[in-house]
Amino acid sequence: MVQKLLLGMALLFSSALMAQDPDLLGNWQLTEIIIDGETFIPPSDSEVELVSLIITPSGVESFKTDVCNTQSGEIAFSGTDTFTLSDLTQTLGGCLNSNSQSFELLYFQFFYQNAVDFEYTITDLGNNIKRLTIMDNDGNTVIYHSELLRQYVFKTYYLQRLIIDDVDINVPADQPFFNPSISFEQTFDPSVAIFSGNTGCTNFNGTNTFVSNERVVTITDTTIGGDSCQNQVQTDYEALYRDFLFGNVPQTFSYLFVEPSEGAIFYLSRDGNYAVYGESPVNLNIPEFIAFDISITPNPTTDSVTIQTEISVDQLHLYNMLGNRILSQKNPTNTIDISSLSAGVYFVEVVSGQQRSIQKLIKK
Repeated sequence: MVQKLLLGMALLFSSALMAQDPDLLGNWQLTEIIIDGETFIPPSDSEVELVSLIITPSGVESFKTDVCNTQSGEIAFSGTDTFTLSDLTQTLGGCLNSNSQSFELLYFQFFYQNAVDFEYTITDLGNNIKRLTIMDNDGNTVIYHSELLRQYVFKTYYLQRLIIDDVDINVPADQPFFNPSISFEQTFDPSVAIFSGNTGCTNFNGTNTFVSNERVVTITDTTIGGDSCQNQVQTDYEALYRDFLFGNVPQTFSYLFVEPSEGAIFYLSRDGNYAVYGESPVNLNIPEFIAFDISITPNPTTDSVTIQTEISVDQLHLYNMLGNRILSQKNPTNTIDISSLSAGVYFVEVVSGQQRSIQKLIKK
């Protein structure tokens, strides 16, 4: 009797270890792979629209993922928050694109490891979105999300760097007011959005479309302003960013998010090139700079200010603390109305020929 009881308890304990985790079941979308500290982003092109992982109750294909080929096998739980894979097989087709080939090899090799206990964690990000992180014995990870995270598009992102022809080109620092950005705003049509931003010195706006259930956005039309940059460094970088976004409108991009709950990094990619964005601008430090005397009165103010100089003014620009240009005038009048602006600190830039002065303005 005691022997039967012990055997029953052992079987019960074994079944508990092998039970499927209900939170793990379902369809997950791959967002990044981290191997030896290096991050790899899934391709998104005519061959590979999404890289998904499907985990179902026990069976020979309870674990299934695909890039161009499909990798499948049986998942078994070996302990709390750990699992093993067995009987892995792979279809024998192939990716035509070399980048997709390399990514698929790297991704499939992560799981093609014998006798590995994979650790996993599931994090609730809110809004019914979960993140799945799977780690191997060497600390390498693959990260998935339960949704495509499209809602994270609808905010402002600041360009951190461009990756053009495999060369990283950072946004130049120590350039006051130079903060290339992009913003997306929802419309009543879920497949259409309004976008705006600036290429560093010049504002732009237009409309774009989304492909349902894919991480693809197409810029369909755009309007670009005609403002000039302050120096050649800014002019050269703006030209790169402008060509990336608007070199051939309508232009289709893939987009991707990394860790949206911890400060999103937003990627736009096309033709193997990338724009990498963050939630904070690069050039936050805005110094006051005096090339010629200007008088701003009253300062602080609640509604309007009068700007006086001893020389003629060609342009006047107003910036917020993030370096975003919110007002621009050519051959301006002496008085500007800021009654509609929120209380805070702003910067007035006055340009005369090749000279400029920047002074702080406080709106109460």
